[in-house]
Amino acid sequence: MRLPVVFVGSASETGSIVPAIQRNMEKDAYVLDWKNAFTVSHYTIQDLQERVQQADFAIFDLTAVGQRAERDSVTPAANQNVLFEIGLFMGVLGRDRTFLLVNEDAPPSLPSDLEGVTYEKYRPDASNMRNALGPACATFSARVREPTGIHEFRAVCESSDDLLMTSTMFWETAVSGSQRDEAFASRNIEVRSRLLPVP
Repeated sequence: MRLPVVFVGSASETGSIVPAIQRNMEKDAYVLDWKNAFTVSHYTIQDLQERVQQADFAIFDLTAVGQRAERDSVTPAANQNVLFEIGLFMGVLGRDRTFLLVNEDAPPSLPSDLEGVTYEKYRPDASNMRNALGPACATFSARVREPTGIHEFRAVCESSDDLLMTSTMFWETAVSGSQRDEAFASRNIEVRSRLLPVP
């Protein structure tokens, strides 16, 4: 069975977290670095739309790298492209498969729509980022290993002639996060019963 694909997005200022996440999760997932997601002569949004279709999960670093004016005050802010990508990936993968990561030394002021969403924290250590991100990545790996993800559906279908038909049925039925999970459960049972040998 193939490893699930995890897209990792961050600001360029915090790009060093990606190799550390790759090393921490190498046994559980194929980590796709945002820096390798873009193709020469393509529009950025075009490539992002392709990557979100390839991904089973996504991790985004919300470290504050700038500031934003908010009414009468100035607050620390995450990279605006990262915030856009969070919305894009949540819209396709669902909130349960889009994970947020926050640097404890530089927490951002989050948009009100993201308030209340649980995220993992880390404290950077330039000498050993792999260790610094270890606990957060252990949590992400545990979620990725759960047997109810979209990647299991894809893996069941991967070597079958039914791939196109079943995936089309699945995506047509699953239009939102909660409905997607419900649709997945019923489609997974149907696909398993047709493709896997009877025990």
